[in-house]
Amino acid sequence: MFGPVSIDWRLIGHLAVTLLALTALPVLGGVLLDRLLHTSPLITLFMMLLGFGLGIFTLAQSVAATYARIEAQQPNPQQVGGDQC
Repeated sequence: MFGPVSIDWRLIGHLAVTLLALTALPVLGGVLLDRLLHTSPLITLFMMLLGFGLGIFTLAQSVAATYARIEAQQPNPQQVGGDQC
């Protein structure tokens, strides 16, 4: 029923780097802006939430694209045998 599962390490590495960048860079930018504008911690919190939201959105898009690619590669059992009614 199920074959061996192959792990796409490129996808996992890409997602890890993307999530790290989308969470760490906005926080670092927020800390720098807070220091410059003396608004601690308002901009940091905003940037942290923004980065977290973008990270989740990007992760969901990548998973959906990967799932669609896998589904397109597998044959549809209803189309193989013709009309099953």
